[in-house]
Amino acid sequence: MNINRELTRHLIQWAQKDSRRPLVLKGARQVGKSHVVREFGKSNFSSFLEVNLELKQHLRPAFASLNPKIICQALSIEFNHQIVPGKTLLFIDEIQEIPEAFSALRYFYEQLPELHVICAGSMLDLVLERTRNLRMPVGRVEYMHMFPLSFTEFLKAKGEDLALKLIRQISLDELIDETIHARLLSLFREYLLSGGMPAVVSSYLKNPESGLYRRMQSDLIQGYKDDFPKYRTQIDLERLQYIFARLPNYVGRSFKLNELCPAYSQQTCKAILALLSKSHLIHPIILSSANRLPLGSQIGETRSNKYLFLDVGLMLSAQNLTREIILSWNTEFAASGAIAEQVVGQELLAYSDPHFEPRSYYWAREKKGSSAEIDFIASEQNRLVPIEVKAGATGKLKSLRIFMQEKGVTFGVRISQHQLSLTDGILSVPFYAISSLSSLLESAWATSP
Repeated sequence: MNINRELTRHLIQWAQKDSRRPLVLKGARQVGKSHVVREFGKSNFSSFLEVNLELKQHLRPAFASLNPKIICQALSIEFNHQIVPGKTLLFIDEIQEIPEAFSALRYFYEQLPELHVICAGSMLDLVLERTRNLRMPVGRVEYMHMFPLSFTEFLKAKGEDLALKLIRQISLDELIDETIHARLLSLFREYLLSGGMPAVVSSYLKNPESGLYRRMQSDLIQGYKDDFPKYRTQIDLERLQYIFARLPNYVGRSFKLNELCPAYSQQTCKAILALLSKSHLIHPIILSSANRLPLGSQIGETRSNKYLFLDVGLMLSAQNLTREIILSWNTEFAASGAIAEQVVGQELLAYSDPHFEPRSYYWAREKKGSSAEIDFIASEQNRLVPIEVKAGATGKLKSLRIFMQEKGVTFGVRISQHQLSLTDGILSVPFYAISSLSSLLESAWATSP
């Protein structure tokens, strides 16, 4: 199944730029990096050449020359494929296998800027960190970040064009009919089942009743574990696998390191969490005091940790939750809060600008008798946006009110199964409308006196 990705729009813009630099595409294994580049290359260029360096280790001397002409000549001979600047898209996959290829990107930019070059490598950050004396092409490359499918991409793949159109046009001025609201929530529960890994989504959409997609999710998790020895790290493999297996149960909650791995030192735990983050298998949610923007300047020392898993479907599979439980998702579902926070965090990342390093923040206050925590703190139009996630349609918003009063914020956001509404400064956004959050906030601010 050919699944169209929103990232293609950004790739087209990159290709059309006059001051274009080689592009490095980052993301976890199996999120669809190679597929999206192939489809983009074949649809937008008269010539497309894919080079997988994991399979072409003998090309190392050519890349070590750092000379674009020598590299292109070697590739042309190897693949019997002429490389024509301006007409050919050169896609270097698994670039981390030959780190010299990453250094060579500088010279593609300086000496052969007419040639379109895209690179991808799932463990690139880890390899570059451990490669000594590597010449980094600082300022000579640009980056994009790729995540699992968003809910809107899932709807497009499923052929739910009218539902997608409605979500894109959703407005505070028009109440959604309860029947339509229920249908959209039902579609969102399907998204929870499959998650956003392209191969799993394709399997689910072909035959959701077969359960094959569940086996694929399990295989993907095992595949990530099988990749661990390739990380070339001093960390004990057994400890790495142990912590990775436990993390789905800690999604969306702050924890101390001795909770996650009581038998290991804090240094070991920190190293493993950092490794999994750089591999894009987990994503940290950073504690910020959120007194002002930018949120990254408001980070303090904390002994608590908070993470998202790569994908909600993989998270549910790792927890062995059944299809029936997930489809009956409601406030009585014990694990629903963590699932809700995972999928909201995942959606916020999917709709973020792919050109920037993805960052997620939360806020917490430890105060006797008045503790509070906001699941996500975002920024929109130079304003703080507190986001509280509720699994059901109801729930107290004590923390949200505390934050708004303490920080002088006009509007807070609740993401839940509640109908779209704006009441007393609380913008309620249903799960299926997260993609429209920016436009809804703009409308809400427009109503402010």
